[in-house]
Amino acid sequence: MKTVTLPVKGLNFAGCAREIEKHLGKLAPIAQVEASYVSQTVTITYDETRLDETQLREMV
Repeated sequence: MKTVTLPVKGLNFAGCAREIEKHLGKLAPIAQVEASYVSQTVTITYDETRLDETQLREMV
């Protein structure tokens, strides 16, 4: 498992953060998602053998 924190421009509300967590959290290679509208970032723990950081950036 690997953890990466990515910036998310326009993540200004708690509701937006919850939606990101909800949608990304459904994907099998992703073990954990924490989105923060305060820091405008999303921290993702994922299986790097099934998904790479470039793919994650495209999803976010």
